[in-house]
Amino acid sequence: IQGIAINISCQANGYPIPSIKWFKDGNLINAIHQSSISGGSNLYLTNLTPQDAGNYTCYSENIAGNTSSLVGILIIYTKPVITRSPKSLMITEGSSINLTCQATSNPAPAFVWQKNKQILDSKMFSSSINTSILMLSSVTKEITGNYSCIATNFVGNTTSNDAVVIIHYKTAINNNPTDIAAIEGQNITLYCSGISDPISNVTWFKNNNFVGNNHNYTIVSSVDNLIASSLLIIYGVQLADNGAYQCKFTNPIGSSLSRNATLKIYGSPVIVNTSKSITAMRGTSTEMLCQATGNPQPKFSWLKDGANIAESQFYSHSVDQSVLRLINLTLNDEGNYTCVSSNLAGNTTKTIKITVLAPPTIVETPQSIAVIEGSTIIIQCNGSGNPNPSIIWLKNGIIISNYSISSTISYGYTTSSLVIQNSQKSDGGLYQCRLSNLLG
Repeated sequence: IQGIAINISCQANGYPIPSIKWFKDGNLINAIHQSSISGGSNLYLTNLTPQDAGNYTCYSENIAGNTSSLVGILIIYTKPVITRSPKSLMITEGSSINLTCQATSNPAPAFVWQKNKQILDSKMFSSSINTSILMLSSVTKEITGNYSCIATNFVGNTTSNDAVVIIHYKTAINNNPTDIAAIEGQNITLYCSGISDPISNVTWFKNNNFVGNNHNYTIVSSVDNLIASSLLIIYGVQLADNGAYQCKFTNPIGSSLSRNATLKIYGSPVIVNTSKSITAMRGTSTEMLCQATGNPQPKFSWLKDGANIAESQFYSHSVDQSVLRLINLTLNDEGNYTCVSSNLAGNTTKTIKITVLAPPTIVETPQSIAVIEGSTIIIQCNGSGNPNPSIIWLKNGIIISNYSISSTISYGYTTSSLVIQNSQKSDGGLYQCRLSNLLG
């Protein structure tokens, strides 16, 4: 075995005592390697090297003659020596590579390969006498690592230098942006991240159109090790921001597109059209229109003077509008009608004023009475109309003013009282009330 020391002996007899010389492969060996003893010679070889291997012959001679003998064949067993270490590589994902390792030794070495100090399956490499090849096909990023070969025989083993294998690959997305539902006016954030080598640049798209930084959108990207992350921040989202958003990672190897993230914005209703204030005659019919948009589509309800109006056959709804019909108007129908449009994002209202006009009508006519002279007489007249009618009194067809007259006015109704105190015979007659407003 390489490195040890051995002693080769040669015995020779003769008279006079023969001298001995040593030959290796036919060449005389320097005497410094041998020492003589009586009747023979020993050849000492120290720190054996492969160069010491060969055929050793002992040559003896005296005056009577000479003779030679092949003493032995010396074989040197050596530990493997790596003559070619595998080379470091940077390649693209999907490529195929071979790593080569060469070593010499006696006997010839056997090979194994390791990745990051872990022994690899022998099916991954093939070996010949002094060479081993590790075959890596259709590589992925998981192949990245430090590779080395170990050459071994019964003398010992030797490990090659590490070959650093770096796989360049396009982004593997590990966080896709997720669907978001938001109310109009809120701020929202979409997030995505991916790992690649080399590092990827991140861009954003809405409905397949590029999205950049502007007054509404802010993009914040960062890199940690090989992971690229990006935030798309939308301030005060509007209905126009509805859509499908994606992030795209790009490096020299290729690009990767994330899954779609649907952004759904719920917008408070907006009343886009309503009837104006309405003025109509008593006994006629009218209708009020209310149109609104929103997301989702709003629902409608109606209030009169702040009180809910129960749904009835007079309601009519479609997708984006509601109609409230009033049939055979009365003075009681006059008021403020409010359309309420609502969805899960909020509600909005619009008020329509309805004025019902009516000519004067006698509700209660004065009654004929007989009284005792000197008593107090009160005659009442009740009327309705809108605007509120004014009332004057007549006696025998002539307007009177010398009596006490008091009036009470409420919406649509006027009550007038004619008071005659300390009645006299001359107060007798035909009394009438006359109602009037701008309609008659």
